[in-house]
Amino acid sequence: MDDPAKFLAAVDQLQADGFSHVLYHPGLPTARGIRAGITSFTPSYEDAYVLIYDMDDLRQSCHSSNLLHQELFAPLGHLARHRAILPDENVSIISVHPSQAADYAVFKSQAAALSGWNGLLHTFHVNDELIIQSLDSRYSDAGDIVKYDDGLVLIYNPPLTGTSQLPEVESILSESYRLCERALDTDDAIVEFHAKPFLPCELVFSDTKQRVHYDSGLQMRNLHYELYGKRLDFYALWQPTRDLRHAFSIQLFAENGQKAIGQDYVIHFDRVHYPVDLESLAPGAYEAKLIVYNYDSGASIAGRYIDTGVRVNREFVFARLLFG
Repeated sequence: MDDPAKFLAAVDQLQADGFSHVLYHPGLPTARGIRAGITSFTPSYEDAYVLIYDMDDLRQSCHSSNLLHQELFAPLGHLARHRAILPDENVSIISVHPSQAADYAVFKSQAAALSGWNGLLHTFHVNDELIIQSLDSRYSDAGDIVKYDDGLVLIYNPPLTGTSQLPEVESILSESYRLCERALDTDDAIVEFHAKPFLPCELVFSDTKQRVHYDSGLQMRNLHYELYGKRLDFYALWQPTRDLRHAFSIQLFAENGQKAIGQDYVIHFDRVHYPVDLESLAPGAYEAKLIVYNYDSGASIAGRYIDTGVRVNREFVFARLLFG
């Protein structure tokens, strides 16, 4: 139900034209576009092939308390107050309920308030089929969640629901993601952070992000590094551009300003992990710098930090390392 007023006007018109019932066949391809709206209501008859809705019931249900209300999204208030993570455009917030769509007005207002996130997804069942309620038309089945989201923030209200009631969502979380943190666990709110297994949790969920928008259009959504003895594991999330090929260089400089190590990589948008061999490093303190450049011309590319607007003229220091 995209708009209650329009929905009621449509019911009025159908009744004026002599119709008393609506038949919904969930198996028809053309039915997929309206299923999250019509299945918000309780049918007067249903089986595996058809759901039948009485016009008068549709009118009453549009105003009734049978639709899900604010309790479903109560955990969002806790999430907004939780400062451990910053929003990410490739992370969706997902809620669950065994059988009901969210009231459209409540859902739309909650989704509109989630600035910086990929979106809000509400999942529920109709005839044992998973339905995804979203303002984003890309989401039609469980596979789309895995396709478009590097991470998920799972929210639910324990007295109302849980993932065990939606095995498809539970399967997605266990097979395609891993639990990074249960950030909140109270009587009325569960908030969990889940990331794809090949992504460090700190890369997806963090309270500070090194996000850079380069003048060529390339974006680095965040970076993260881990040091294991004489190996530096560098991770980066890149936002693609169509026209230019990009590469980057990781360079380590000693305290006297002399370059000790330089290693280059072509940017592939399906690659996030870039290991750097540090075996040749002598003991001491080093600055690790990142330089992005045009792969074809070799010219370095400037940019700016997305969060502060500060310019990155050619390079920036992303780590200071100490070797004993």
